[in-house]
Amino acid sequence: MAAKVEHSVGAMAGVPKIGHGDNRSLAERLNKQLERPLARRLASLLLVGAAFAAALVPLNDVGSRFAFYGPGILIETHFTAHAHLKEIAGIDPLTQVANVGRLYDELFELESKRTPFALLLFDMDDLKTINDTYGHSTGSEAIVAVARALRSAVRATDCVSRYGGDEFAVVLRDADKAGAFKMIERFGEALIEESRLIEPNLSVSAGMALYGVDGFTPEELLNAADAAMYSKKRTSRQ
Repeated sequence: MAAKVEHSVGAMAGVPKIGHGDNRSLAERLNKQLERPLARRLASLLLVGAAFAAALVPLNDVGSRFAFYGPGILIETHFTAHAHLKEIAGIDPLTQVANVGRLYDELFELESKRTPFALLLFDMDDLKTINDTYGHSTGSEAIVAVARALRSAVRATDCVSRYGGDEFAVVLRDADKAGAFKMIERFGEALIEESRLIEPNLSVSAGMALYGVDGFTPEELLNAADAAMYSKKRTSRQ
């Protein structure tokens, strides 16, 4: 395909055809053609004109790109913008992790595939105390710090989302209970490092639910993980 494209472009640019009856080498024949003043001027004008036109067309100017490249650029622009908006719509603006809508998309997708996964819920402890003692700005920093620790503890195929104000949900694809506990351990280590960057110490409670064991639908799994998380909170307060 590359050879055909080069040949087509060459023909359009006015490169002369070389007859088979000419016994000179290819280099000699091309040099002979370029010795002609008109051919040299034409080649120079084509190169300068192409460079000038490309410089005048900014890639981010849709109108100019349409005039230069044709209607196909509108299709490209539409799908690029649609993908970008869809990505932005699924991101929590404060923490830059997925939002609750993206979480449900992930859960419904995995439910339809019936593949094993673990759902973890994390709830910050004493966020109200942090807000009252250090201010809401520090409270927001604490929420962002927890999100960073979660992102650093998961794999690229996992989904970290902000489930509520100070609650997070993590979906671990193809994970069992042992894999979920390993993720929680990595998160705990990362949270210790994040706590060194802000003044208050960070503490988080976690609850776990396994697909096919604790439920099948997103609601069943979220309720099971939520119940396990608050059971852990009550135990830690006793």
